[in-house]
Amino acid sequence: MKRFRLFLIGLVAVGALTMAGCGGSSSSGPAPEVPTPVAEIEFETPEVALPDVDSTFSAGIAISAEGIAVGYGDDGTGLTKGVKWDVTDPTSATLLLPQEGNNYSAAYGVAGELSVGETSITVEDVADANTRAAYWQGNGAASLLPHGDLLAGPSAAYSVNSADEIVGEAGDLDGNTVAVYWRDTDAAPLTLDHLSDAAISSAYFIGDNGIIVGESVIDGQLTAVMWLPTGPNAYGAPVALESVAGQIASVAFGVDFAGRVVGEAEVDDNGTKVVHGVLWGADGAVVESLAGASFQSINTTENNRIVGYTQALSGGQETAVIWNRADLNDNKVLAPAFSMAFGINDASQVVGIAANQVAIAVPVEP
Repeated sequence: MKRFRLFLIGLVAVGALTMAGCGGSSSSGPAPEVPTPVAEIEFETPEVALPDVDSTFSAGIAISAEGIAVGYGDDGTGLTKGVKWDVTDPTSATLLLPQEGNNYSAAYGVAGELSVGETSITVEDVADANTRAAYWQGNGAASLLPHGDLLAGPSAAYSVNSADEIVGEAGDLDGNTVAVYWRDTDAAPLTLDHLSDAAISSAYFIGDNGIIVGESVIDGQLTAVMWLPTGPNAYGAPVALESVAGQIASVAFGVDFAGRVVGEAEVDDNGTKVVHGVLWGADGAVVESLAGASFQSINTTENNRIVGYTQALSGGQETAVIWNRADLNDNKVLAPAFSMAFGINDASQVVGIAANQVAIAVPVEP
């Protein structure tokens, strides 16, 4: 279920304001014993290059420890391409091209020099006939991830960690969408187990500790899960994360080095669907739930800050926000509505979307 791409592409028709800076101070280096309150951090929002001067939309989805952001955008001709930006020089953008002879690509995860996502492919001499999980080692055209015994498509890769382990989704031999793990770019895919006989699942993130998070179906309901490594190229059964009151669906989007997980839950509030940002502990229990928010990413080893957006499915305009994991009341708006934050690294560099275009927010040194 390619929720990131399908949701964001729907934003291109929505008007928005631009990214704006905020006041305060910031710290650098390892997190202090008492981290700087999020509300006191100043962020600068540099001008970010578009994929093309005529681009109508773009979005940043993930950002690496080194400050490399990836996403996708309109290449100026109405076609979507994967894009890469460097926080140290955001005034230039590099296209991550589809497989040769095809027109579509998108990037969803990055670590070091490796970016992952999807590309359209040629099937029986028909270009753009299907999509496949892909990677880019540096720049250039996409390479396909192995499919092993899985169907020829469609598939997508959503996340990669510093060990080049990759996760995503693919169609199985019965036509179901299932969560998939690749040990590296050359390895045959491992289909991850499901919560029930309903073989429907997706893996959205893998941490440097090997923990994978995403969603799986049980009792007809999509439920946030985590898969824990049990050995080399081996994972146990998925662990369902605790539900919040009134939950009708949930999904996990990120995990930190301590095993804390962030995501969202859809809740039935007297007949009205309300999204809650959820923080789960390493044991899968709900630690915090915030109505009207979606938690998209948590930095992994330092500061434990969460990014996402408010006004999720509330009828208002979504607004990019950063929260203190230890105190959700300590937070800061990163951009005026309409905006969303999707990725954060340990330097608290944030990437997302504002005004239908990619946006980057970088803490200012004191």
